[in-house]
Amino acid sequence: MKGQYHPIRVQALTLLYHGVPASQVEAITGMSRQAIQWWSKKAKERGFNPDKDPRILTEYAEDTQRSGRPKIVSESVQQEVVDAVRKDRNGREKSCEILAFEVSISTTYVWRILQQHGFHSVKPTTKPGLTDEQRRKRLNFCLTLKDWTIFGIQKILDWPGNSPDLNAIEAAWPWMKRRTTSRGAPRDKKTAEEAWFKAWEELSQEKIQHWIERLMRHIQEIIRLEGGNEYKEGRTGSDKREWKGVRIKGYLSKREDLGEGPLF
Repeated sequence: MKGQYHPIRVQALTLLYHGVPASQVEAITGMSRQAIQWWSKKAKERGFNPDKDPRILTEYAEDTQRSGRPKIVSESVQQEVVDAVRKDRNGREKSCEILAFEVSISTTYVWRILQQHGFHSVKPTTKPGLTDEQRRKRLNFCLTLKDWTIFGIQKILDWPGNSPDLNAIEAAWPWMKRRTTSRGAPRDKKTAEEAWFKAWEELSQEKIQHWIERLMRHIQEIIRLEGGNEYKEGRTGSDKREWKGVRIKGYLSKREDLGEGPLF
């Protein structure tokens, strides 16, 4: 891309070409005498020759094209990030924040590197198709419970094993997995068991209550879809969590599902 055009420089060169003293050019244009002399020299270096062509072309007075901001992340660091993701399943499950922490660069740079190499954040979530019989059973199940209160569901509801969206316990497993593997998978069976038991003990009653409360909305959605599962699960159907934050280089940010520090 060409540099920026400056009409004041063109005016100064024009005045000099017509024999106006540098002091007057300085007063008229507001440019310093050193700048006027420098651009006069630069214009001649770029081909300005009033004896052959008195026209002052744009390229005589425009800024020199710059090389841009120097590259901060080296090729070796980029390759290290890519290799970490391609190495195994544990690497593929690491977040941009974890990868950034390991190679000491920003999360944004890691995200750009992964995008440039064709990686995507997550595998698209899909739900299995339902047969007519499955849709009928789901619809009848929800019609039976549509007028129950949250306390009735909590105490009486027989959670169906073949309908995860109507089973509050199913939401616990991805939460447990994030909490126990977000900073790397456990090294061995003993460490894994300790991490899972610790996470289970730290699972708050408030979060469990939220998972139960979302069943009320799920029931209404399934009735609306006549037994279908083509809806976004959750208490509201939208993600209203606030992810904005600042990560200090060399430190991992605090996360609700990870607590205050490393798990193991």
